[in-house]
Amino acid sequence: MPDIALIRHSISQPVPGVSAHTWELTDLGVQRCAALADALRPYALSRLATSDEPKAVTTAETLQTHLNIAAPLIIEPAFRETRRESAAYFDNLGLFRSAIREAMKDAEHVIFGEEAFNAARVRFTTALDALIAAHPGESLGVVTHGTIMAMVLTHWTGVDAYSTWAALEMPAFAVVSGPGRHLVEFKPALDVP
Repeated sequence: MPDIALIRHSISQPVPGVSAHTWELTDLGVQRCAALADALRPYALSRLATSDEPKAVTTAETLQTHLNIAAPLIIEPAFRETRRESAAYFDNLGLFRSAIREAMKDAEHVIFGEEAFNAARVRFTTALDALIAAHPGESLGVVTHGTIMAMVLTHWTGVDAYSTWAALEMPAFAVVSGPGRHLVEFKPALDVP
């Protein structure tokens, strides 16, 4: 069975008062995509899909170039982060982490933003199943976001969602394989300066 790589976007530039869904990559974030591509190269990804958020699209486009992937990039809104347009910007990282932890602990209810975290996970995995069905036999990469990635990995592997999310840097990736989605590699941080 081909591999599926879940890829967290590269380093984004926070903009206070502006929805995180619209943030772009920093210059360093674009540069880190080269190291990310090198780390993903052994999986011979034949196609990339991405959420429609700018930071994810730029990550995917840059990866596509570095990996010489000829297939057209698939932009799929269902691969977005948990919906949080109304969520406040947190200057305090500790308060932000606490809000995410609470939303993960009660993932069936809307605690942070406009979407329960489990509903976001179902949205994502439904779109991923459709992508896999549309491209059978291909190793696929999906550029997405930290919270949704942690929720999906928790569902597939039983890892703790919050610990997984807290470990993820930008960029990061996890590769799963087989119908049971067993974890092949989890790279929460790249070995770059």
